[in-house]
Amino acid sequence: MNKQQYIKKVQQQLNEKFNKYTGLSFSNVARAVGINPEILKTKLSTVNIVKKLKEIEDFNEDDLIFGEYIKSVSLKTVRLKHNGIPKESMSFEQIKFNELVRESWETSKLREKFLTTTFLFVVFEYEGKNTSVDNLYFRGFYVWQMPLKTLDNDVKKVWEKTKKLLQDGLEIKVVKRGIKTVQSNNLPGIRFNNVAHVRPKANDSSDKVFLPNGQSITKQAFWLNADFIAEVIREMPKVTNYKKSKVEFKPLETTSIEKIKKKLVHPIYTFDDFNNISSKVVDKFEENYFNSENISAMGYNIHPNFILIKEISRPEEYFEQKIFEQDYFTKTIDPIYDSGPFLRKLVNLENSYDLLKVEENTYITIKKLNEAGIYKKDLIDFKNKIENFVSDGQFFTWDSIVKAGFQNELIDLGFQEIFYESLLKRPGAFKYMKINQTSFFVKSIDDFNISDFFRYLMGEKTSISLNELDDKFIEQFSTFINRDNIGFYAKQSLLYYSEELERLFISREVYYQYIE
Repeated sequence: MNKQQYIKKVQQQLNEKFNKYTGLSFSNVARAVGINPEILKTKLSTVNIVKKLKEIEDFNEDDLIFGEYIKSVSLKTVRLKHNGIPKESMSFEQIKFNELVRESWETSKLREKFLTTTFLFVVFEYEGKNTSVDNLYFRGFYVWQMPLKTLDNDVKKVWEKTKKLLQDGLEIKVVKRGIKTVQSNNLPGIRFNNVAHVRPKANDSSDKVFLPNGQSITKQAFWLNADFIAEVIREMPKVTNYKKSKVEFKPLETTSIEKIKKKLVHPIYTFDDFNNISSKVVDKFEENYFNSENISAMGYNIHPNFILIKEISRPEEYFEQKIFEQDYFTKTIDPIYDSGPFLRKLVNLENSYDLLKVEENTYITIKKLNEAGIYKKDLIDFKNKIENFVSDGQFFTWDSIVKAGFQNELIDLGFQEIFYESLLKRPGAFKYMKINQTSFFVKSIDDFNISDFFRYLMGEKTSISLNELDDKFIEQFSTFINRDNIGFYAKQSLLYYSEELERLFISREVYYQYIE
């Protein structure tokens, strides 16, 4: 059996396992795997359904790995429009520009990704031009590997163009698009060729990285064109019988709705909290009671991840109200505040300098700082001055640069060090990691890990004792790290740590030489 025959066999096995779902609506597939579709009408809903579908059918894509035929499997969800073209292009990992510029194509991460990965497309399609989730149907699974000719021709050209632009100097402009101000660049876009392109993949416009020449750019990724994906799955059997969703609206009695309504005292709830309240009020509260009609009768709407009072249109609107209703915002232990959407909002506000951390879970608003005569430009200027104060590749802590003589008017405000550290953690020239309660920074365009940090502390030496590390933490960083913790992190590194000698070595070989 050759490779193509094996792939064909895998495809047949997938068809036998999942074809019974083909043509089922999104809602019916959800119900078939025990999920209430009312709470999954989000972009990631198909991911949730596929996960449950795999569990029900006892399927793990890693079981497909077989010798040289399939080395690794990446599952990708595809939504096709009525014309057979995906609703959007397919993204991959964010580009690490500072690595890419040092790579050759033959050993590049992008080439390695497509050489070793077999893609398993889980395909849904819309019937007609209506692209609502109510008109979405399951089509099936499709196995695909990128042909070497395509990889070493079309994808290579995108990669080479990206590298050349980085070497020659990328053109980055700030342009106005409607009411928004955004970055534009000359990276190879979707019209560059028929297969792949580069475009942003970031949380928001403030989610940036540094290029080798020091420019900052919104995080980018390689994407496969939607038209190309459509061509890839062209041979996949089409849906011949769309099985419409059955409306399974189960109304609650008016008295039950009123009982639950009286218990709802907050404008926003997670699904779990809402169900817990409802279950305590209504005996045998069923999942099918959780639907738009019943929730609307209580004065709320169902949103992705949350139940939100009708007076507020979006969860983000509620988040901003809570955060900016006072001069200070304190993040308490709460399912809402611990949710992914809220935490992303918090990070975005910090990145844009609209919210500044003053204690571990307490933030001050830029409006309050404005009243004290401190503006965004002052915060950005403060960060830029520290970037100029610190040398490339230099590790430091906040205390160490103050001790080294850094001065700025913001320091006179007397905030705790967490305030100044949070400014340094905004997108920019610094990378950081936390050891115990101390944040260690380095001025670098590359990511770093604990091994890099210990190599820095070693300097030209090939080994270092815990006593010496103790001294270096105090002398260089004005901080004390417990010896047990130093040993713990030493063991987590890629270096070799001898507990008996209480000594860290650059490698196991150097350790053997030392003990000889």
